[in-house]
Amino acid sequence: DSVAAPAVERARCRVASWGVTAASSFLAWAEIVRRRAVSLSARAHAHAVAWPNRTRALAARATRTAARAAESLLRQRWAQLRASISSGRRAVRRWLLRDQHVSRILRLQAQGRWYALMRVRRAASKKQLKEAYRRLAKRVHPDKTTDDRADRAFNALRDTFDLLTDEKKRKAYDDQLAREEWKAAQRRREQRAAAARVVRAAAVRLGTLALTHRRVTLGLVLAAAVLMRMPSAEP
Repeated sequence: DSVAAPAVERARCRVASWGVTAASSFLAWAEIVRRRAVSLSARAHAHAVAWPNRTRALAARATRTAARAAESLLRQRWAQLRASISSGRRAVRRWLLRDQHVSRILRLQAQGRWYALMRVRRAASKKQLKEAYRRLAKRVHPDKTTDDRADRAFNALRDTFDLLTDEKKRKAYDDQLAREEWKAAQRRREQRAAAARVVRAAAVRLGTLALTHRRVTLGLVLAAAVLMRMPSAEP
C-alpha cells in the first residue's frame, strides 16, 4: 500500500490537472463563442438600424436622377419646339415673300419649257428674245425682288437665253419638241381610236339588245291578238 499510494496520488493529480485544463479550455472556447455571438448581434443590429437610412438615401438619389433626366428631356424638347417654330416662321416668311415671276420661271425650268419661260413663240427672232430677256430680267433680278430664289430664277433665265440664241442648241431643242409633239399626237390618235372602238362595241351591243327586245315584244303582241280572237268558252 505504501508503494502504491504515491502512484495513485500522481494519477489523481494528473487527472485533476487534465480536468482543470479541459475546464479552462472549455471556458475559453465558450467565451470566444459568446464574444462572436455578441459581435454578430451588434453587427446585425447596426445593419438593421442603417438599412432604412440607406434605403432613404437610395430613394433620394434615384429621385434626383429622375428629376435631372426629366429636366434635361424637357429642355431638349423645348429647344426642338423653338427650332421648329423658328423654322416655320422662316418658311412662312419665305412663302409670303415669294415672287410669282420667280415661281413661274423655276416651274417652267423644271418642266423644260424654254419658249414658255421666255414668253416667246417658237419662231421668235434674236431681237425678240433679247427684248423678252431684258423684260424678265428686270422682274427676277435679285436686286429687284425680295424672293430668296431670285438667284436661281435669274440663272435659269440666262441659261435659257443662251440656249435659244445658240443656233445648234436651239435646233436640237426644236427637233426634240417636234418628236415630243409627234409622240403626243400619236398617243391622242391611239386614244381616239380606242374610244371609237369602245363606242362601236357599245352601239352593236345596244342594237342587239334592242332587236332582241323587239322580237320578244312582237311575239307577246301576236300571242295577245290570238288570245283575243279565240271564242270564249261559255258554260
